[in-house]
Amino acid sequence: QNCTNTVGSFICGCNAGFELDSDGQTCNDIDECFMDNGGCNYVCNNEMGTFSCSCTTTGYDLQPDGITCTDINECNSNNGGCNQTCINEDGSYRCTCEFGYTKDGFYGCSDSNECSTLNGFCQHTCNNNVGSYTCSCETGYTTSDIYACLDIDECASGNGGCEETCINAEGTYSCSCGVGFAVFNFHECEDIDECASGNGNCSQICDNTEGSFQCSC
Repeated sequence: QNCTNTVGSFICGCNAGFELDSDGQTCNDIDECFMDNGGCNYVCNNEMGTFSCSCTTTGYDLQPDGITCTDINECNSNNGGCNQTCINEDGSYRCTCEFGYTKDGFYGCSDSNECSTLNGFCQHTCNNNVGSYTCSCETGYTTSDIYACLDIDECASGNGGCEETCINAEGTYSCSCGVGFAVFNFHECEDIDECASGNGNCSQICDNTEGSFQCSC
C-alpha cells in the first residue's frame, strides 16, 4: 500500500483499517468486530479496511453515530396499523383489542359474541351488541342484577287491575272472582246466570240473582 524510502532501505506502511504482516510488506485487513464487537450496539459487519454497525431487526433504528440502535415506536405511525390498541415493545409491537372484541389477524378486531358461550350467563335472554352485550328478561320478570331475573308481583300494584282477587304466579298473574261470578275480559267479574244451564237444577222456576240464584214454584 504505502512505501516510504529511507537511507539505504525502505519501509512499507498500510492504510487505516489494515495492519502490516510479519513479512513487512503485506497489508492485512483488521477485523474491527473481533474486539468488543467494534463498539456496535448490536451487529458488527467487518469489511475490507473498515466495518459497519447494523441493527438486528426492523424494530430498531441505527442512530447518526453509526453505532447505537434504538427501538422504533411503531405505534407513533398510524397506530401501527392496529384496528384498536397498539402496544409498543422493545424491538417490536403488538395489537390488542378492547373488551368485547377478539383478535382478527395481527391488526384487526372483531366483535365477540358473548351470548354464544353459556348464554352470556344471562338467566333469560342474551342480546349481543357490537363490543358488548346485555341481558333481558321475559314478560312478567324484571332484572335483579346484570344477569338474573326476578318475578314481578303484578298484584302488588293496583291489585293487578283485577276487579276482585289477584293471584300472582311465576312470570305472570291471573284474576279470579267470587262464587257466582266468572272472569270477563281478564280483569272483570260478571254474574253467572246459573238458570241458563239446566234451569239451575230447579224443578220449576229459576230466578237468577247477582252472584247467585233461587228456585221457586
